Amino acid sequence: MANKNILIVPGDGIGQEVTAVGKKVLDKIAEKFHHEFTYDEALIGHVAIEATGNPLPDESLEKMRKSDAVLFGAVGHPKYDNDPSAKVRPEQGLLKMRKELGLYANIRPIKLFDELLGASQWIKFYLLLMMLLAIAYYKKRKEKHIACSAMQYF
Repeated sequence: MANKNILIVPGDGIGQEVTAVGKKVLDKIAEKFHHEFTYDEALIGHVAIEATGNPLPDESLEKMRKSDAVLFGAVGHPKYDNDPSAKVRPEQGLLKMRKELGLYANIRPIKLFDELLGASQWIKFYLLLMMLLAIAYYKKRKEKHIACSAMQYF
């Protein structure tokens, strides 16, 4: 029997729907395998900006640090899509969360078409586990107005 504290961080848009369904799945897992999950919630992204002026409030980050797991939804809002001058943006909360908690991998569900199965021996792994290298997010760049990639491809 596992007793775990899970923080639900719905964020914006579809993240709220996804985390609601994710919680239902966790409840079924807990029931079937006799686990006990205690849930709490925290703000991030646009909803956090609207409530506090900060895309990742300190309270949310502290709750993340104290939790056994974080069920994260999504960040973003149409309000910011066409306003590159916005000083505070929802994705700043996501980037701060990744940096502060050392989160550099995503596991994503995929549907792989049969036609792609033989395309590469790595395609299944690459699509399922995407490494988010810290250098790609936090490297200081001196140049402006250029396109560049800090990642090495091999």
